[in-house]
This record gives sequence, structure tokens and C-alpha cells, in this order.
Amino acid sequence: HGPVTVNGAPILSFNSPSRINPNSAYQLEYFRDEVGNPADFSDSADVKNLNAAATDRWWHSPEFANGMFIAESDADPNPDPNIVGSDTAVVLNVPSNKPINTSMYRYYCHRSQVDTSNVPRNGNATALNNAGLGHRTVWAKTSTGDEGRSAFHFHLEKSANFPSSSNGYTKEGLTTYCLDLWDSQTLDVVAGLPANQNKTWLSMGFVSVLRNDPIESTDPTKFALDQVWLLGENSVDSDRLFQIGWDLSDSDSSSLSVALYYDTNRSGFDGTLITTLSNQSPGAGSYLWNASGVPNGTYYIYAVVSDGFNTSRYYSDVYVRVQETSSASSQRRTPGDYDGDFRTDPAVVRPGSKSASAPTWYIRQSSTGTATTKLWGATYYDIFVDIDRDGDRTADISAIRSLINPNIEWVSALSQNQAPENTYWGVRGDVPIVADFDGDHISDLTVYRRSDSTWWTISSSTGLGSSVQWGLQMFGDMPIVGDFDGDGKDDYGVFRDNFGYWAVRQSSKNGSTALEDIIYKQWGLPGDHPMPGDYDGDGKADLVVWRENFALWFICHSTTNYNCPAQYTMTQLGLPGDMPVKGDFDGDGVLDLAVWRPSNGTWYYISSQTSQLMSIQWGLPQDWPIGAGIKHLLNVLP
Repeated sequence: HGPVTVNGAPILSFNSPSRINPNSAYQLEYFRDEVGNPADFSDSADVKNLNAAATDRWWHSPEFANGMFIAESDADPNPDPNIVGSDTAVVLNVPSNKPINTSMYRYYCHRSQVDTSNVPRNGNATALNNAGLGHRTVWAKTSTGDEGRSAFHFHLEKSANFPSSSNGYTKEGLTTYCLDLWDSQTLDVVAGLPANQNKTWLSMGFVSVLRNDPIESTDPTKFALDQVWLLGENSVDSDRLFQIGWDLSDSDSSSLSVALYYDTNRSGFDGTLITTLSNQSPGAGSYLWNASGVPNGTYYIYAVVSDGFNTSRYYSDVYVRVQETSSASSQRRTPGDYDGDFRTDPAVVRPGSKSASAPTWYIRQSSTGTATTKLWGATYYDIFVDIDRDGDRTADISAIRSLINPNIEWVSALSQNQAPENTYWGVRGDVPIVADFDGDHISDLTVYRRSDSTWWTISSSTGLGSSVQWGLQMFGDMPIVGDFDGDGKDDYGVFRDNFGYWAVRQSSKNGSTALEDIIYKQWGLPGDHPMPGDYDGDGKADLVVWRENFALWFICHSTTNYNCPAQYTMTQLGLPGDMPVKGDFDGDGVLDLAVWRPSNGTWYYISSQTSQLMSIQWGLPQDWPIGAGIKHLLNVLP
């Protein structure tokens, strides 16, 4: 008989929150929630490079069997014995219109196995490396763009009888590996590569290529992939609820007490009590935490467990984020973000020397502080806007040819591959509008016809045109757009300049014009600059005006249900003659109050994160700042 434990301490381990909880409603999983097809290798839809002619693939004989993808690596093509040139690159299915938001997904996990016939049994790391028996993850903007990769991780050798392909792969023989992509130590910096090919996951902003290199072997070696997960943080749901889960064991007690707490860190056990549960049995347990009264932030969960004789305390490995949540599909892109780092890049367009010569774009990349320049458009023919036509949440360099030609031409250089795109939509005199009315993250081509206050839109998701009448020219209505109801779609709106009224049709109300369904609010004075946007981080646009004579910003917040003037914010920023601009310069997901000063070409903004006044000199007096408000646009239109 073995030893008997008497009065042993209770043991608890958390399974929620955890790094990998793919079936949880409280943790986003990219393939499940955005693609709509888990990367479980049940069929060929999960692998993009199955074509044998695909370059840099380095594997052959693929098959889908027992819910796994099984293939064999190619022989090493590199004659140098110290260099493994066979990377077995398996490109996962990331749809082009659903790029991965790197700020929303943190943990990359995969379950896999390799044939261990070449694995050195002595655990020698050098021998493992020479055999290439390791794996890595690669991410990229495009197949030829910015990229990065994880450090090399060796496959674990469980035991001398580790399952191999000789007796068939089984799910029981697979190992799950997880990477924290937000940890800068995860990045493998390869000497000799340019900086844009050694980029961390977070610095990418959005990625369109995700690759699993299961093995980098010198000899042909079989491997199996069972599933890949790309997981977000553990977060409360829209009702601020979170399911805490655990596994509990005790050698000699069947009735235990479990006290649950939340803490801002993983030390001290000095947090705030959530609840105390009595008469808990060993095994799986759970508790639905209502965090409605908990301030926004990240919190670790810990448990104090007692069986009447012994008390044990255990922290969760990862935190729970408590905040107003938005789904992955409704996350909006950052205005004027040309490098994909979720921060607005100061950008100006400088006219050419002749009326039809190409102007020069000057973009100051916030990720590096360096300048990007591009000749694009036609001086005195075009106006310039912040637009995303390829859906990668990165701005495309774009011009709208509307000042002279009878028909409006929209032209863009797509950020993914710089491919040109042009479409005719609208007539001279129409107001071009940048908006996403169908919620697919691609800007819909839209014009507002002032003569009859009709909006004409080509939906990017269907390619069909439609019209909506909203506004009254006799009242000086200006077209404005924003997501005022937080459903991930822009709403049609006008700012009634003659009276300072806002009138918005909400897409969540099916665009109803009934008085009880629209937002109709007096906020502003004649002559104010309407600058709607999310300035408080709740995912809904606020009613915002900039009063040029006094350089004052007035914000009627959506968080108060637009309860103004009873509740509002007033801030001084700018000087008469400045141009209000829209941007998130500190990258916190909240718009910053900002102006561009033509007299000295300087951008001034108040960081929503720190409340500090910041400035960036970028531009000359005759330049066109990207992100300027609707009044600037109306001033230059015929």
C-alpha cells in the first residue's frame, strides 16, 4: 500500500481565467468569432497553401485524417549542415477582409506532434537545434510586407515511448504549446534582416498572414497539427459578468469553503472580496462574477480555500479585464493610421508647382518617427481624405477628384499592396463623405447632395448603390457621420448650422426617422465646427463642437445619454484660424482633442491618456492636413 495523506491542504487551480479557454464566451478566439470556422484542421479550408506549387512551403504528402492535418517536411535544400532551410510553413486561413487586430488577440496556442525518430534522447539542445525539431509562429502584413516571428521552441519529448507516426497519430499523444504574443521576448530578432522584418506582434497593428512552422527539420519528418487558437484577454461581457472556474481537490475532505477575491496584482493576497462559497465539493466549480461596481482595469482572481484544518491561497495565472467591451467585429480603425500601430500619424498633402502636377504626401509614422512621402493625386483637382478601401484598418493614400471634373472620381493606393483603385461616384458639387455604413471595416463611397440633402452610397459589402434623404439645406445642414449607437456601423447625421442642432438616424433603429428613434439635440451655436467622435472610449460617438472664436471644445458625452447641458465637458485648445482635426495620437482607442495650426504647420493635441498638451511640427502653411473637419471640406468645394 502507498502512503496515506492525513489533513492534507486543499488544492485549487483556475481554469477561468486562463491563457487558453477556447470554449469560453469571456475570451475572444479569432477563428471561431471572426472567421466563423475554428482552425481545427477538420478540412482543407483551414490551410491556405495546399497548392503544391506554393512557394516556400517545404512540405509534401498532406492529408486530413482523424481531425488533424498531417504532412511530411521536405528534405533540407541547404547544403550547409549548420543551416536548416526547410521551414514547413503552414499558412492559416486569414480572410483578406478580416485582418487580425493584434491589440485584441494575445495568446497563440497550437496542439501538434512530430515524428520523434530523429529526436536525441539525451535532451541535448544543440542536437535538437541541429535536427530542427522545433517550431515557430510567423506573422506579416502581407506575403511580402512587414513581418515578425516567434523564437524557436523545441518540441517536448514526453517519454521514451512518445507516440510517433509509425503507430499512427492520436490526439492523446499531442502537446499544446502557447505563446504570449504581447511579450516582447517572444520576438526572434534575426540579424541582418531590415527593421520591418523584425517587428513585434503589437507593433503590426493588423496582420493578414499568420503562419505555423511546425518543424524546421534537416531530414524529412512527419508532423501533425490538430488545432490552432488565437485568443484574446479574459474579459467581462457586455453586462460586466465573468464566469470564474476552478478545479478543486482535497485528500480527505468533501466539504470546503472557497472565498474569491479580485486583486490588481499577483502578490500579497490583499484584494477585495467577491464572495464566500461554503460546502464546496472537490471537482469542478464555478461562480458568475458581477463586476458592475468594479472600476475599469485588469484584475487577478485569487481563492482562499479551507477544509476546516488547512487553508490554501491561489492566484489565477492571468488577469480579467473589466471594461466596456466591444466585439472584434465592431472594433473601429484609428483615424489617419497609415502604419497600423493604432495611433494617428500626422499627415499633410503639399500642392505641386503646377495646377495638374501631383502633390506630395508627407506622413510622419508614429511607430518609427520617420517620414513617408508619396506623389499622389492632382493639385487643384483633388481633395484628400482619410479612407480605408481594403479593410485592413490602415489608411490608404487617397484623393477625391471633385473640384473641376463633372463626375467625382475616387482614387486610392491600397495600403496592403499599393495597388491603384478608382471608382466614379457622385457629381461635381456633391460633398464626399468617408463612412462605413455596413460595418465591414471598408469605407463606403458616399456623397451628400446638398441640393436635396440626399446621401448616395455604394455599399462595399454588396457593391450596390442606395440613397437616403436626410437633412434640410434651408437650415444650413452639414453632413456628419459617426457610430452614435455603438453597433459598429456609421449613422447618417446632420449638424443644423443655423440653430446648432444635431439630427442622427441610428442604424440600430433601422434608420427610423420617428422622433423617438433619432438623436435630436441642440448642442452648439451657428458657426461652430462639428467634430463628432468617441472621446470617452465607450464605443459611441459624442456630440462635439469646436468654437473657433474662443478655441473652446464642448463635448456632450454619449455616456450620459447626451444629457446636455446638464452634463458636459468644456476644454480650451487652439487659436482662431486653427483647423480642428480628428485623431487618436496616443493610441489608447479614444480620440484626442486636436488642432492643426496653418501658420506654423504644428499639430497640437491633448492626450486623452495623460491629459497633457502635446505638439508635433509637421507641415507648412499651404498644406492640407489629413483629418480636418467637415467645415474645412465645405470651404474648398465648389
